[in-house]
Amino acid sequence: LETLRVTDDHILKHTPRSRFCYIDAYLDGLLLDPKGIRAKDSLCKEVEIYFCLDCYGSLSRAKMPQLALNNHMYRGELPEDLLDLTWVEEMACSLYRTTAHVARLYGTSSSEEDPLQLHGNACAHPMDMFRNAKQLPWSPSDLNDLISIIFVGPRQLNQKDLRKLAPYYFVRRSKIRSMLKHCSKSNRLYHGMPDPDENILSLFPEEGLLPGLAERIVY
Repeated sequence: LETLRVTDDHILKHTPRSRFCYIDAYLDGLLLDPKGIRAKDSLCKEVEIYFCLDCYGSLSRAKMPQLALNNHMYRGELPEDLLDLTWVEEMACSLYRTTAHVARLYGTSSSEEDPLQLHGNACAHPMDMFRNAKQLPWSPSDLNDLISIIFVGPRQLNQKDLRKLAPYYFVRRSKIRSMLKHCSKSNRLYHGMPDPDENILSLFPEEGLLPGLAERIVY
């Protein structure tokens, strides 16, 4: 398991040491997912580690597994105040845009005047080409270029109905700013990126639906 021991100075500098401590001290210092470690007894004197067959085969030959976190796959831990980022906020801060998202929503009601009950599904489609950010965040129009919503229902969505989309397409300007500052400090892929563009940030609401989303809905 020594192949999985953390030696990267950047990771050690920007990650709490507690991240590399596990229920068995023998594993301390390795880069593992704690969810893959299970105690076999109440005193944690014996533990099990779950590996996929490919990773187990590589480790048996003292080789770095292709999908191991320690194989340049680890990007650090998010601070607690950023754990509630929405996927749209993550997209706004992402260096690469590689997928397009399509949502199909259904609205049901007994009459055109009754409130709609929305349900549906969404899927992500890989794109043949991706764009690499030179300035972040992406603007609302950039994000809307990758989002399509197909609505099936008795009528078009009004403002009250649109607010029901907020949990899925909710954005907060302060969260986007904080995420970009965190990435520039702790994620080496963001080193050298300019400071967040305040003009673009001003296009996002303090709290609210992604601007321009209503125009992306297909009825």
